[in-house]
Formats: sequence, structure tokens, C-alpha cells
Amino acid sequence: MKISDLRVQYPLWNIALIIILMIFSYGVVRFSDILFPMIRSLIDNDGGVVVARIDMTAIVTIIVGLVLLVPFYSAYFQKLSKHNKQHPNDKISLFSFQPPEYIEEDEMFRQVTQKATKKVYSFYTMAIPLTIVIMLFPLNRYFFIVILCLIFIIQNLLYYKEIRKYIIEI
Repeated sequence: MKISDLRVQYPLWNIALIIILMIFSYGVVRFSDILFPMIRSLIDNDGGVVVARIDMTAIVTIIVGLVLLVPFYSAYFQKLSKHNKQHPNDKISLFSFQPPEYIEEDEMFRQVTQKATKKVYSFYTMAIPLTIVIMLFPLNRYFFIVILCLIFIIQNLLYYKEIRKYIIEI
């Protein structure tokens, strides 16, 4: 197995997707905060001239997020197709309940996967209660989305770092 194997790189793909979704979600949260409670105040009559009061930052981040998703998924599906052709016995399904980064080809990979999973679990036992405490404070919804995204990014980094350490040692 090599570092270029999609199963090894999968956490990095997750991180890229989470970052794109963070950008997209900023626009969605800002836009919904403005749109839903104050729909009447979006359009104003200023001396006979109709003025739209729209937060361009929200619209731009939604568009940027959607634009970034297109090349991301194109590259991901291309990489997935290439992986499945090169490794017909280790195909990765698009829809599976088991994360494709779990590498259990032999006993050593099972142990490495187990060790990486333990590190992630240990991280969760600290991060989730801390997140719950932070959620008790009246903060912007986007702040909570960022916290959850950062937890997912750290989880994927912990997992990738552990698997990569083993791949480099082989």
C-alpha cells in the first residue's frame, strides 16, 4: 500500500470537503439570518427608488462554496474511479456505512486502524463535552458550525497522521 492509495488519502478528501462546506455554510447562515426574520426589510423605497438590501458577502460565499464543490467532486470521482480500476479487489463504494479509510487487509492494518480509531475516540471524549459547554453561550450559529467542522477536521488529521506514520514505516 502506498501513500497515494485513496483509502490512505480519504481523510484529506474529507478535510477539503469540510473546508468547502464551511465556506458555503457561512453564506447560508448569513443569508438565512437576514432573509427569514426580516423579509420585508430586504427591499426599501428610498425616495421613489427601490433599493435591495442584500448582504453580498452571504451571496458570494454561497456561490464560491458551490463553485468549489464542482471541481472537488469532479476530482474526487475521478480519483475514486481510478482507485477502483487499479484495485479491483479493494473497491470503494460511494455509498457504504463503513468509512473507506478503515484499512483491514491484514492483521497489521487492523491494528493500525484500531490505534488510529482509539486516538480519534479519545479526542471525542474531550471535544464533545467541551463543545456542549460552549453551546450554552449565546453565540452565532455559524460559530457552532465552525466548531463542529474543526472537530471533524481534527478527527481526520489524527486518523491520517496515524495511518501515514505506518505507511511511511513500511
